[in-house]
Amino acid sequence: MDARIQTLETPPETGPWQDPPPATELRRQIRALLQAVDSNVKLFDDADLREPTNAQSSPDASVSEQDSFKPSPEGFEAAPGHCSHCQDFGNIIQCNTCPRGLCVERVRGLVACLPIEHLTSPFLCPRCHWVEKQEVPYPFTGDIVGIASAQRDRNPLALHFIRFGQDSTETRDHLTVHLNAAFEGFPNHLHVLDFVTSRLKRGSDRVHAKSIPMIEWFDAHPQRDYLLVIDTHAEADTGELCFALDKEGVPLCSPVNKARKTTAGTPYPVLTAPFPPSFWSTFARLLLLHYPFVRALVEENHFDFVVGFTADTVVPRAINPTLLNFVMSVYVHGRRNSIFDAFVEDFGRFQPSVFTPVVLITPKAARTGKRSVDSPAGGLNFARAQGEITDLTAVSLQYSIPRLRPWGMPVPQCMQGTCAGRSPMDATQHERTASRVKFSCPTCGRRTGYLERPEWIKPSKTSRFAYYHDHPLSEDQATFLQDWVNVNAIEKHSEP
Repeated sequence: MDARIQTLETPPETGPWQDPPPATELRRQIRALLQAVDSNVKLFDDADLREPTNAQSSPDASVSEQDSFKPSPEGFEAAPGHCSHCQDFGNIIQCNTCPRGLCVERVRGLVACLPIEHLTSPFLCPRCHWVEKQEVPYPFTGDIVGIASAQRDRNPLALHFIRFGQDSTETRDHLTVHLNAAFEGFPNHLHVLDFVTSRLKRGSDRVHAKSIPMIEWFDAHPQRDYLLVIDTHAEADTGELCFALDKEGVPLCSPVNKARKTTAGTPYPVLTAPFPPSFWSTFARLLLLHYPFVRALVEENHFDFVVGFTADTVVPRAINPTLLNFVMSVYVHGRRNSIFDAFVEDFGRFQPSVFTPVVLITPKAARTGKRSVDSPAGGLNFARAQGEITDLTAVSLQYSIPRLRPWGMPVPQCMQGTCAGRSPMDATQHERTASRVKFSCPTCGRRTGYLERPEWIKPSKTSRFAYYHDHPLSEDQATFLQDWVNVNAIEKHSEP
């Protein structure tokens, strides 16, 4: 502020480290500044914001800024002028139905509001497309202050929710709000469909009628992405989805194969537990989708990849922020070819992997073939891509708390007969990079030897405290984990 005030006065004779003017002088300068503003006196040279003219052009310049623009794209008439959107000066294409004109090139060399290569004739501005309830057929890269934003690098997205017993859930609302904002300006590129399985029976004709808008949307967007969010649990032994409770409170389930008929494209089944407390006792015994059934969905090439949580219950509020980051990374920021890296970077944080391990199942190589969509009497049906996938990546990611849960593994309990506490032991690991750890009992003082980190537990290269291992564990790995919890058994693996 002082520097701007001093421009109204004679430049100081001393260097930049002169003493500040007295308070009386400051007040006089402030009054002069306010008077200049009230009288519309221009304090700063804004010649760079005005339209360039021949008089302003340098006499040594061979061409003016207006003449330096590229030729107009074929089929369009572009002329120098002010853009109705960014207010910058450049080559402008006039809308065919309204007086608005948008720039295809700016005088300052910034990315223009319209990409020439995506325009079609006759040209309609985005506002006219929205008034006609039409999809804008080109990316719109400008913003209101004339600063270039990144071009859209995303496919149209179908957002499909299957929920048990609630009209809305926290996960559903959280994802919908942010994805609507991400697809702002392209409203037809985001389609939301809700299936609420709160009743014992739902007629096939009713399901089919609800599916018609999505079928029509799929026909209009052959190049699309698909996100499926399953807000329910599944029965542990059969893997069937729970969709209702009977009069005695027993969960009613449906086979995964039937639920799969309502899925397609590039899905992300995300499993949460949004049940109210009254259902807690019933659903605490249920696990998420049973692993063999979920793996089969990827092996048979119905799904490109699956993300889920293996804890008995998952609190949506703990996983929603990270889940949103992951969804935005893949579907909005174009990380479809680096799913594993995006998975580790987003989920390898304190939340939610400190509360529940997170599982990713995906092919090691990109799938081939194309899934078809038809409309049978029973509702949506999406055929799998050609061929089966045998080489999968299936990992479980967990968060490491060095002293409480080294490498994401539970701490053992002191099983010594003379120990009165039988409490979890304390780990002596202080650094994330430690390759071995000791345990001590806070009650009886018992200490173990050094325990090396198993080779099958691997540290993440991108997330500091994230570790992952194959899912599910092999028989030897499962035995080691059982021994790990019992300090008497784990000591056979320790070193002095």
